[in-house]
Amino acid sequence: MSRIKELSASLGKKLGALEHQTLQRLDERKRQLWDVRKAVQVDMQKSKDMAAQAKSGVQAKLEHLQAQLALGKTHARDTFEERRTKILKALKFQSVANRN
Repeated sequence: MSRIKELSASLGKKLGALEHQTLQRLDERKRQLWDVRKAVQVDMQKSKDMAAQAKSGVQAKLEHLQAQLALGKTHARDTFEERRTKILKALKFQSVANRN
């Protein structure tokens, strides 16, 4: 029976050592995952900040474009009105000239 006890004790020690080694590896993996999670969280926050900056930049460009379009529309309307007035004056002049 002592041989069985020796084998049992030897197996118990080996299992204990294996369990200890497994728990150490598990703890190390937990720490690694924790570090990765923290890094991802920081990256996500940076991405959100960058996305907000990009969004505000795009918004500013869109507002600038809208203002430029409004100015262009106003300029085109003014130019049209000037040309229209000149054409009408020329037509009136030609009409008066043709009557005489």
